[in-house]
Amino acid sequence: MASVCAGACRCAHPATHRRAGPAVGRAAAGALVGKAAQNWMVDTESPARIERSSTDLPPRVGARLETLDAVIVPGVPGMTAERMGLEPEEAVFPSTTTDVMKVLREQSVQVEFEDPDAAHPLITHKAAEYWIPVAIFIETGAAHAAGDLMARAIVSFLGRRRADKSLLHVKLGRVTRGRTKIEWLEAHGKGADVLKAMREFRE
Repeated sequence: MASVCAGACRCAHPATHRRAGPAVGRAAAGALVGKAAQNWMVDTESPARIERSSTDLPPRVGARLETLDAVIVPGVPGMTAERMGLEPEEAVFPSTTTDVMKVLREQSVQVEFEDPDAAHPLITHKAAEYWIPVAIFIETGAAHAAGDLMARAIVSFLGRRRADKSLLHVKLGRVTRGRTKIEWLEAHGKGADVLKAMREFRE
């Protein structure tokens, strides 16, 4: 079962979240309409599922990355709108978004939402798993490698032991300055394996 809220939550499963369901109406603050989302099931004994791909860089995101180090875009790694019980055009973010952005900023990473003026509803899954916000980084050198930056943020947010032992769901993009392609890494599985794949996401 998933819960949704219209604002920035500060904890994993805030008691004030409303459960997504057919009877939930759309409020002006950005509440969601949808069926109860189903949690992603991952076999903790199996290797993490790692996928790489590339897509064209949307002009809007490219423009934002002219002045930022990273942009948070709508979506929940591994989840579709249908699986979450949402309409295709509805934008949601994992409940970890606010905390991850805070940690990145503490690391001197300039990060903002793709559309800072839109509502940013957060969705929480009732499971011992963590969905990390979908982020696109501009890379200008090894010191600004997207995978390293996000891996450090996750460990800082969760703590080393929890990050290694938990199930993580990550979708991370990187763009080389002056290019028009996003290179993507998507990873689902045991945290230690996912973090390793992120740190190796530089080739």
